[in-house]
Amino acid sequence: MFNGTIPIVLDTLKQHYFIDRDGGMFRHILNFLRNKKLLLPDNFQYFDLLLHEAQYFELDHMVFMLTKTKNSKEGSKQDRVWMSDATDRLKQESELLTQERERLQQRWS
Repeated sequence: MFNGTIPIVLDTLKQHYFIDRDGGMFRHILNFLRNKKLLLPDNFQYFDLLLHEAQYFELDHMVFMLTKTKNSKEGSKQDRVWMSDATDRLKQESELLTQERERLQQRWS
């Protein structure tokens, strides 16, 4: 980060570096750097934004972990959508079979 490829500003009075990035996402960047693992809330929804920030800071391990976690969550979401759709189709088919059975019973009674 300090090799000159990323523009940063040194506040010479305070001897602080100013990095103009998303403060909300930087919290997660710092937590990752401190703990060497992703510590995100279960309802975290900003994977793309955090992934972009991790790429900006060239944190390859964090990029890998974010991508893996995001894909896992999206896969689970897609599985839930598919399961819900399949359940709806089965309910419709069951209703049609019930109606057909009743129609045939009336016809043969």
